[in-house]
Amino acid sequence: MSVGNCTSCGATITTAKKFTKFVCPGCNEEKLLRCENCKKTANTYVCKKCGFSGP
Repeated sequence: MSVGNCTSCGATITTAKKFTKFVCPGCNEEKLLRCENCKKTANTYVCKKCGFSGP
């Protein structure tokens, strides 16, 4: 079952894979998803709503 796409790399995230889901620190509204690989390698993510970026 697909949860969504990684905010950093765009990979499809499924419930079978490890991932992180959190609220954007900039706008506190947008839900961001990061795959395990992007979290480990600290790939940059950008909130589509407010433009906040983080590691």
